[in-house]
Amino acid sequence: MDAVIGWLCRTPRRLVAVVGGVLLALVAGNYLLSGEGSGSRAAATATAAPLVSFQAPDPAPYVRAAVRFTELWASLGKGRSVERWRSDLTALATEDLARGLELTDPASLPGAKVRGTPVVRSVSQDSALVAVPLSNDQQVLVTVVRSGDGLAVSDVRPYAGNQ
Repeated sequence: MDAVIGWLCRTPRRLVAVVGGVLLALVAGNYLLSGEGSGSRAAATATAAPLVSFQAPDPAPYVRAAVRFTELWASLGKGRSVERWRSDLTALATEDLARGLELTDPASLPGAKVRGTPVVRSVSQDSALVAVPLSNDQQVLVTVVRSGDGLAVSDVRPYAGNQ
């Protein structure tokens, strides 16, 4: 081995020639193995996957629905009966959530108003998750889904950190 290294390093010209030859062989081998040679580039272009177009949905309608629901849900308000509270919310909720509201004790509500800027946590073509801030420094997560021709709230829960 020492003899090979000694022979290789005997002259700078020999060292450059051998290292250059090895690099050239590696590059040429990689080129041939990758299929870039012999006209395969045209074939690769012809079989390339089509471009996919994506347009993000507008979150504004989901945010409006979440805020409107939260404004009515967060407290009974003065002079508003429990029946009226449930009736107002049922019109904005999915059937499953409306059934859950029948079991909700209004005394367990946060008793606050919507205050601050809602944050869209996620949005898709058919749903969104919106964090709605309240005046008592709490937030609620409101899930809004596409339902029939409009939007409906399917879930509301306290927001506790990075959910």
